[in-house]
Formats: sequence, C-alpha cells, structure tokens
Amino acid sequence: MKRYIRSAVQPGDGMDYMFAKRASTSPEQLAQIANSKNWITREEVANNPNTPIPVLAMLADDNSEHGAFVRNCVARNLNTPVDILRKLSDDPSGTVRASVAGNPNTPVDILVKLSTDVDPIDAYIVRFQVAENKNTPVETLREMTHDSSKYVQLAALRTLTNLRYG
Repeated sequence: MKRYIRSAVQPGDGMDYMFAKRASTSPEQLAQIANSKNWITREEVANNPNTPIPVLAMLADDNSEHGAFVRNCVARNLNTPVDILRKLSDDPSGTVRASVAGNPNTPVDILVKLSTDVDPIDAYIVRFQVAENKNTPVETLREMTHDSSKYVQLAALRTLTNLRYG
C-alpha cells in the first residue's frame, strides 16, 4: 500500500514536499518545485542530494518567514559548495551557522571563525558543532577545551581523543 501511495505523488499536486523527499526525484524536477510557496517543500528540496547547485544557491537566499529552516537544510546538504557554506557561516540564524559548522565540507578557516561564535542565544550550539567536526584543527580543539560551555569542552575533548586514538 505504501508503495502505491508514494508512486501516486506527482509534482504540482499539493504534495510536492513528499515528492521532494524522494531519492529518485530528478534534478530537473527538484528545480521545478524549488520555488514552491510551501516552505516545507523548499526545505525538502534543499535536503535532497540530487538538488542542482544553482537551486541550492537560490535556496541559500531564502529570506521568507521560514527561510531559516530552508537555509539550515542547504547548510547540512553534503553537496553544498564551499562558497555557499562560506556565505551561510555569516547567517543571522545560529541554527544555520551550527549546520555549517557540522558539515564535513566546511573549510578549516570557517570552522576556526565559528569556534568563537558569540551569538547570545545559539553560540554554544555553533561552537559545539565545530568541536564535533573532525576537520577542526587540533589547536582550535585544544582552545575549545577551555570554552565557557561544558558541552563544548567535552565535545572538543572527545574529538581530540578520537583523532588521537581513532
């Protein structure tokens, strides 16, 4: 029954978000529904590994009411290019910056910058993601063991231990 329902979902039928979730949805189809008024659809397009780079770039600029959710998904997408991750590292949303920090493709210089994030609400979440990223430089991780947040300190220690003993 589930198989029948999934195959019945087609773009433009009001259930685009379900269509956007599919691994089998083509880049062309994702581009077609990326401008949906439904933020959940845009979020699912941003999550999909088949989403073309120009579409990810467009979604990285989503400033709608729920745009931070969409930008967050762009930041988590493993196919998001470095230039877009670099731009999103300055996003006003701490959740978006945290997703950039957690993306294994984020450049080292951005990880170092985010390791000192001072947002009054979300900074420790951003720094925690930096501390968990195995690409964060060892010297930065060592500095983070003295972070004001115990969670960040522990994450940095855990990452340092894993890097040393793997």
